[in-house]
Amino acid sequence: KINEYTAFPRGFAKTTINQLCIGFECANHTQEFIPIIEKNFTEASEVMDGIRDIFTRQLTIQVYGKMIGRTIDGKEAERQPDARGDVFINGVRLRAIGFNKTIRGLKSKAWRPTKIYVDDVEEDEHIGNPDQRKKYLQNYLKGILPALDRDGSIKVRGTILHYDSLLFNLVDQHDGRIYKAFDKFDPTKTLLWGSYWDY
Repeated sequence: KINEYTAFPRGFAKTTINQLCIGFECANHTQEFIPIIEKNFTEASEVMDGIRDIFTRQLTIQVYGKMIGRTIDGKEAERQPDARGDVFINGVRLRAIGFNKTIRGLKSKAWRPTKIYVDDVEEDEHIGNPDQRKKYLQNYLKGILPALDRDGSIKVRGTILHYDSLLFNLVDQHDGRIYKAFDKFDPTKTLLWGSYWDY
């Protein structure tokens, strides 16, 4: 599978897009094991909470049935892990992880991560330092990529903070997409956050 690297403007709903994609994959059991990687464990847990909320809504339960803590055949998962960092939804294991934690060798039963979501992991205060930028790249290449299942894929989303950042280099090397916060033909009328960012 082709990996996808996407850059969005600040304030754009990158995390919401991730949550909806992961929710779809859980509801349809298209993956087995999905680590969600954010700057730190707290942020990753908050993303996980948003996904869990999708599956506690009455309408979702009416359409899909109870899926949290369930295996694919609808039975209770034999071990329901820590509620903030790890959860089963419809047999798909989700795990919240901070970017600085190495996940090389991570497994859930027989599965290595079948899809990894990486979201806005670069810190504003680090990005100006060349050594820190190199550490981000090394962590990605040596800590995250080797953890991926042989047939797995990675989605990396974020805001480009520097033209030598991990995200920009991934976008550049893998034909990723960059979305601007305005339409180039009529920027003043198409600002995504006109009340917050002007052209």
